Amino acid sequence: MIRLYVLILFFLFSCSPDYSEINFIETNFDNRTLKIIDIIGGSDEDIVNKVIPTKDGGFMIIGNSKSVDGHFEMKKRLGNDIFVTKFSSSAEIQWTNFYGGSDDDIGNDIVESVDGSFYLIGYSKSKDGDASINKGQHDNWLLKIDSSGNLLWEKSYGFAGHDHAYNIIATNDGGLFFNGFLDITASNGQGKALRHGVGEFWCHKIDQKGNVIWRNYFGGSNNDRSYDAIETADGGYILLGTSESNDFDISKNNGSYDIWVVKISRFGDLEWEKSYGATGIDKGIAIIKNIENSYTILGNTNSQLINGVSSKGMNDYLIIKLDSEGNTISKIRYGGSDFDFAKDIIQTNYGSYFIIGYSKNPNNLYDVSLNKNAVFLTQTQKNGILEKSWNLKGSGDDLGVSLCQIANGSIILVGTTESNDGDFERFNSNGTDIFIAILNE
Repeated sequence: MIRLYVLILFFLFSCSPDYSEINFIETNFDNRTLKIIDIIGGSDEDIVNKVIPTKDGGFMIIGNSKSVDGHFEMKKRLGNDIFVTKFSSSAEIQWTNFYGGSDDDIGNDIVESVDGSFYLIGYSKSKDGDASINKGQHDNWLLKIDSSGNLLWEKSYGFAGHDHAYNIIATNDGGLFFNGFLDITASNGQGKALRHGVGEFWCHKIDQKGNVIWRNYFGGSNNDRSYDAIETADGGYILLGTSESNDFDISKNNGSYDIWVVKISRFGDLEWEKSYGATGIDKGIAIIKNIENSYTILGNTNSQLINGVSSKGMNDYLIIKLDSEGNTISKIRYGGSDFDFAKDIIQTNYGSYFIIGYSKNPNNLYDVSLNKNAVFLTQTQKNGILEKSWNLKGSGDDLGVSLCQIANGSIILVGTTESNDGDFERFNSNGTDIFIAILNE
């Protein structure tokens, strides 16, 4: 059976994408089924990293592909290019486009602008093709495309090392904010390398043309990486990730890697920071804002004991609720006897919460009976109590990555699969492909 540890049962949190301009149909998932509606890809490795709802009622996915055949036969370059695929409200493919150069290009997140265009964020080693500048290894790479996927402009942000970007926000003042990490030891003097270490939380506030308004970094003498962020009511930001440090900007470290939360002002100044974890590896994956001005974190842990809650499995996932100052209100730990890893969380229009990830547990609520990872989707009540669970599985490695709710009320799930049997049988997957699934009646 799945283990559910509750410290304080009080949860009320909201969805991470900005759904303010999408009118949702009221839905109830009690009798709904999870099914695969498409698998896309070619004969090489194809990875999806994010799905978002679009204002026209459809949805869009972003990732990176090495394939030059199958669904990606229009891709001309070998190696990883960023791809974006746009789907209609009925989940039909409207277009796919590719962006990159002759080197490694990774697409991690996408956000829709008020004018119907889109901003893509990721990182790139290319300095040809669609990429005009590269200053070293990977640079943060920002692209703007129109509603049909045509590239309007692109800009790189980085130095001589590996600088990665994972998340982008359309801010309330009409600008943009993106975050990831900075290889500060290779920053050509831009960072205080003697004061900080291998990697730092790194963020940029930019205007709609990509011009930098300000940027800043935060961390200590070891490895610190941010993966998600949200804008706060005061115009500032909260960054979420993981930290190995116990000095400089980090006031406390509980063990190996901790979940690290950093609150900054609208001008990028550090206001407060908090660490959450124990003696193992604890990683912050996603953060969402609650309607009562608190926050909820999705994380993963292999720590054996956190706040008196023990684990018998290799890895569990956590939901942590924080107040506006980062103090813990409640914490719930989910998992089985083996490996569970969560990747994304949303709140639906009627109040339930959905978490996507993957699991190796053979005897739990996910009903995963095969040897490799299977996709799981869990639904919780507002208080965090587990309500229902679904899975997708084959004999290969199947990973749930991202999810969103579209305007008709359906939940769209995306991830990767190496299976061509089980739930993936009729789609004849080759190599590592991308699945699109739907939870509906």
